[in-house]
Amino acid sequence: MKLYMIAINIFAIMILLTLFGLTSTLVKRQELDNTKLILSDVVDIPFSLAESMEKEIRISGNDFREPIKNDYLGIIDKMKYGKNNFFFIVDGNGRMVHHPLAPELTWWNMNFETDKNGNFFFRDIIQFAKRDGFFYREIDWQSKYNKELYEPQIIYGRYFWSWDWIICTVIYENELESLTTNSGIYFSFAAVIQILLNTIIYVIYRKKS
Repeated sequence: MKLYMIAINIFAIMILLTLFGLTSTLVKRQELDNTKLILSDVVDIPFSLAESMEKEIRISGNDFREPIKNDYLGIIDKMKYGKNNFFFIVDGNGRMVHHPLAPELTWWNMNFETDKNGNFFFRDIIQFAKRDGFFYREIDWQSKYNKELYEPQIIYGRYFWSWDWIICTVIYENELESLTTNSGIYFSFAAVIQILLNTIIYVIYRKKS
């Protein structure tokens, strides 16, 4: 457990440092043609964290699998970049595992969600992600501010086969220009909060043991 807490704290610090460096890259890559590179860089962070936590599961034993995965979702929930952009997760069957802005969608079957033109785009997302390891899709989908409105959005994600999860992010085309140094501030705050939480949890665990 001690090694687990240390590993999580190290990753929180890495998130802090990486995002400050990544911010300058995001600002320079505002052209739509480079959006895939932007989102790939962003998604690499939670994806690498999932890889690290899977290694911890294999070291600690399968009994820790669900608690560690739940801890991962807690960290993902705090990760933001740009103009309140976030990460969400669907599984290989199209069920929503986690959505920070819409917890009511948890385990909702996304295979029947449609874009503005009536396309079941999540079916394509799952197919491409599981086949290629990642996906990139430009769609007109429901606005996060008003479900009655559809806005041009870009979704990118990577498939983490160990958990059968697709780690995704979405950005609105009109928000590309707003990716400024605030990104680093958002992630830094999340990293600091996570370090404090992990430290408190570890102290409580030590007292109980």
